[in-house]
Amino acid sequence: MLFLHIVSITSINKTYDIAFCLLANKEEDSYNFSIDCLKKLYKHVKVSP
Repeated sequence: MLFLHIVSITSINKTYDIAFCLLANKEEDSYNFSIDCLKKLYKHVKVSP
């Protein structure tokens, strides 16, 4: 299993965690699925990425 760590950066160049994902493989579909889930979460909590 692969580990995907999604981070963001602040205006003062500090990073912070957004999400952690376990991927089944290195296929593009696995990455797309993770990003799609994150997008759905943002819409659910009414936050724009």
